[in-house]
Amino acid sequence: MNKKIIALPLSILLTVGLMETASATGTVNFKGSLAGSICTIDINNSGLDNSNIDLGTIEANTLNTVGATSPAVQFNVDMTDCPTGYSNFQFQFSGDEYGSTGDFAVSHEHDDGVVIELKDMNGAQVSPNTPIQVAAAAQSDSKIRLPFTANIRSTKGEAAVGQFVMATNISVQYE
Repeated sequence: MNKKIIALPLSILLTVGLMETASATGTVNFKGSLAGSICTIDINNSGLDNSNIDLGTIEANTLNTVGATSPAVQFNVDMTDCPTGYSNFQFQFSGDEYGSTGDFAVSHEHDDGVVIELKDMNGAQVSPNTPIQVAAAAQSDSKIRLPFTANIRSTKGEAAVGQFVMATNISVQYE
C-alpha cells in the first residue's frame, strides 16, 4: 500500500514539472503622461473655437492681374487658460498649399489660381502646416492674442465667378 501512495505524488510532481517547461512569460508595460490644462481657443471673441471669417463679395474682374488681392479682413485668435511652465507655444493652421506659393488652396469650381493669403500681425505670410512660435503666457489666466489678416490673391491673373471656401484647423503645441 505504501507503493501506491508514493507513486501518486510522484506522478503529480512529474506533471507539474511538465507544465513549467511548457509555460511562457511576458511583460506588459503601462505608460502615459499626466498633462495640465490645455489652452482654450476663441476666434474673434465669439466664445467659440470654430468660426467663419467672411471675406465678403469680391468682383472677379478685380483679380484679373497676377498678384491682385482683395481687401484684407482682420481676425483674432485668442488663447486663454493656457498651462504655465512652458517656454513657448507652436501655433499653426492646417491646410493644403496651392502649388509652392505658401498660400492656402481654396475649394472652388475652377482651378483659376485663386488662393487665400494669411498674414500675421507683422504682415509676414502664414503658410499651411507651418508652426508659428508664440511666447508663453506668464500666468494660466493670461490671454494670448494672435491677430491675423486674410484676403484672396490671384496667382494666375484670372478668377472665375462662383463661391469659394477654405477650411483650416488650428493646433497648438506646448514646449
